[in-house]
Amino acid sequence: MKVERSVIIDRANGEIFSFLSKLDNHVRFIPGLLEFRLVTQLGPGAEVIGVRRAFGRVRHLPYRVATFVPNQVLALSTRLGPLEGTAEYRVEPTADRRSRVTMISDYRARRPFGLVDGLLASMARRDTAIATANLKRILETPPAE
Repeated sequence: MKVERSVIIDRANGEIFSFLSKLDNHVRFIPGLLEFRLVTQLGPGAEVIGVRRAFGRVRHLPYRVATFVPNQVLALSTRLGPLEGTAEYRVEPTADRRSRVTMISDYRARRPFGLVDGLLASMARRDTAIATANLKRILETPPAE
């Protein structure tokens, strides 16, 4: 189940990608994410630990950086028990010096747990909508003086 959502943000793509590349920033815009930290140097294959609240429990999830193209694409993959998937962020400049950020979530449960895919899709649609709105709000709000 793949969920894709784009948002236009009034910032240069380099600024946005820099924000996304500091993985501890993800707790600021991803619902339920309590901690997100890089274990090894950032780049393809880098190890990341995510701590999130899901189904009423706190879970530690291992992630890997699947794709890292500076100022363009950051993709993370995870596999925990029957759950596996990716979260991808694509950042593209627009003609008017803003940027389009596209978040793509693709998570599924392996058999025989595939029956929960509908629930995962619903949660992914909700969380992706919240995350893109949060990201836009955070990046477009001027810093407090």
